[in-house]
Amino acid sequence: MAVPQNDVAFDTWSLPDSDEDKQSTHAATLEDEEEEDAEAEEDQRRTTYRTHAKYLYDTLQTTAIDARACTLQSAAELTMNGAVLENRFISGTYGQGRCKQHYIVVYKCCTPNRHAEHYSWSRVNTTTGELGGEAAGPKMELEVEYRLYHEGDVAALRVWDCNPSILATRALEGTDINVFNTTKQLWAKPKPKAPNAKALAISDAVTTPYLKAQKAVAMQDKLRMDEWEEHEGVNTPDLRLTGLAAPGTGLDISPGKEGYVAASTSAGGTLVWRLCDAERGETALAPTSTTLIAPSVGATESDSDFDTALRFNSEQAELLLGVANTDMFLCDVRDPERPRQWRPGGVAGRLLCVDWNIHTPTTFAVGASDGATHVFDVRNATSPVYTFTGHSGDVFSVGWCPHQPSVLATGSGDGTVCLWDIRGRDAGCHPVADVDKCPKELFFKHDGHSYGETEIGAVAWCRNEELKGLVASIDMDPSAPELHVWRPRNSFWVDTSG
Repeated sequence: MAVPQNDVAFDTWSLPDSDEDKQSTHAATLEDEEEEDAEAEEDQRRTTYRTHAKYLYDTLQTTAIDARACTLQSAAELTMNGAVLENRFISGTYGQGRCKQHYIVVYKCCTPNRHAEHYSWSRVNTTTGELGGEAAGPKMELEVEYRLYHEGDVAALRVWDCNPSILATRALEGTDINVFNTTKQLWAKPKPKAPNAKALAISDAVTTPYLKAQKAVAMQDKLRMDEWEEHEGVNTPDLRLTGLAAPGTGLDISPGKEGYVAASTSAGGTLVWRLCDAERGETALAPTSTTLIAPSVGATESDSDFDTALRFNSEQAELLLGVANTDMFLCDVRDPERPRQWRPGGVAGRLLCVDWNIHTPTTFAVGASDGATHVFDVRNATSPVYTFTGHSGDVFSVGWCPHQPSVLATGSGDGTVCLWDIRGRDAGCHPVADVDKCPKELFFKHDGHSYGETEIGAVAWCRNEELKGLVASIDMDPSAPELHVWRPRNSFWVDTSG
């Protein structure tokens, strides 16, 4: 008689699955199928987006970043390196416990010079869907240039326009404002090349000179990578601004030579310092006045990450505007005890961000938690002049175009960046999508950040005339955050000069 195999005997005598086991198996199968469908849908969206990118963008660059960020600013200087224009954006990590090391990072964006000989955008990289012109000679690049190690999450970062080598930051859980003179700081070099995995796996006992050399190079690359990833310590600020009793996220530096710095707290109120008061060798600076500006504005709930958003006026450098919850305040920081405070009508959501129009210094825009963007005239700011409703999530970032006075950009929790023209479609704006459903002021929507499934942390316009119309946006995807630098094609703009 043949003896049954062990696996046959086991299958014959095993007990039948219980109803609970069957339900659990069925649920796991459904979950796997849903994940596969979601991945297939995302792949399809990515393919469609990449396919149509050449018809939408004059410039499109993307890069993965090490940690998500909620702050982004364009550097003022522009370097012309032959046929290449080098522009820089500054940001900082905002991992909220996901980062081993926090740092300020400078991204270098290289684009072909439009005025260079043999300039061409006619070619598209079919692998990535990005533009840049393989026939244009120099290729577009977006990469980390330097980084500066920071104590804690970078909740806010601002560069002093009057002296671009000075930048101020604040940590998510700290109370002091950190001021760095970047010309005196030791910046870390870019991320080194990853070691060759196959070369690392070569046995130490190998005697072939070529393989031994490969192994040695891989080990050196691994050492550099380990040192880069496991860096300990932080860069010490050149100056600390003291006096705040609670942490917060609001921060700005006035564009004037006095260098007023304003910072808000989550407990409500704002303090102001003046950088020109700091003496040589001084490491701490007290505020110009210990009296909080508008102490009732900016008190947030315990689950909120945002308090008072602050911006100095571009023309009157001492004029400070703050928005929080449903309130606004305006004051001259030389007389901080007499702010003008009001609650505008026509605003339903909490006010999260603000920016002045540098071309029309009496106009400012605010983003709200209900997805709306409001434009006000400070001479009669009791109600908005314009209201745009094109986002389905909170508007976390708003910025006026430095080269076209009627255009502004907004970044939202719905994962998209919208470009608006307050003149509307009647002025000649190119419509997007369904003209009947599209707000008349909306002329472009960038939804390449995880395709609408992540929050936009910050949006910044390139301030250089040579690269006008160029936008940078950074997202807060917890697993794979990205930085995008892009510009819509000329056909989308009212004024094709950008």
